[in-house]
Amino acid sequence: MMGTSKRKTVFNADSEVLAQARELVEAGQYKTLSEFIREAMAEKIKALHQLRLREAVAQYCAAGHAGEDPELIEAQAVDDDGQPTRRKTERRRAEG
Repeated sequence: MMGTSKRKTVFNADSEVLAQARELVEAGQYKTLSEFIREAMAEKIKALHQLRLREAVAQYCAAGHAGEDPELIEAQAVDDDGQPTRRKTERRRAEG
């Protein structure tokens, strides 16, 4: 993960989205609006990374390489939260 230093920045947001974020802060789900924005950005970056990984694996498979290294393909299998897929976890248990 990146360093822990923080930088101030200005951004534009839809007023309705900003109001919803402020409601979450006021409800106590986040300490500050900045905390909410940092978490939202981190989640978006993680989701984009996972999407790129899935696309790369799909491209690898589409090129006909899936049969060459099925363990590599399975090793890349993650769910939407970035956790190993159930099939991958079950296989590890069976082998262990």
